[in-house]
Formats: sequence, C-alpha cells, structure tokens
Amino acid sequence: LAQTFYAEDQVFNDVKLDGVVTLVDAKHASFHLDEIKPKGVINEAVEQIAYGDRIIVNKGYLLMKFPII
Repeated sequence: LAQTFYAEDQVFNDVKLDGVVTLVDAKHASFHLDEIKPKGVINEAVEQIAYGDRIIVNKGYLLMKFPII
C-alpha cells in the first residue's frame, strides 16, 4: 500500500507519507511470523512489521488464560 504513494506522480506530489501503522493480530501473529517460506520468498508478515513505525497488537485478550470476555 505504501508503494502507491510513490508510484503515482500526482499522489506523490499531493500527499506526504508521515508514518506507517501496522496492526498485528496477537492470536495468529506467531504462526505467520514463524512460517517457513521457500527460498527466495519473503515472509510478508515479517516485512510488514519491519516497515511499521507504530505497531498495534490487537486481540491480546484471546491469549489470556482466563479471558475477560
């Protein structure tokens, strides 16, 4: 998505990308982060978190031993 800001000249000239917020699903993050990819294939979950200036972890309550909900 961030590439869109640089791909189109009109967007690039009119918009400033000030930061990237990455939303991480706490329950499923470890599955995607630890996923072994074939050689030459990038793990998108790792890449997305690496590019984030701010990382929001949601659904953390699903990891609790005794959930609030």
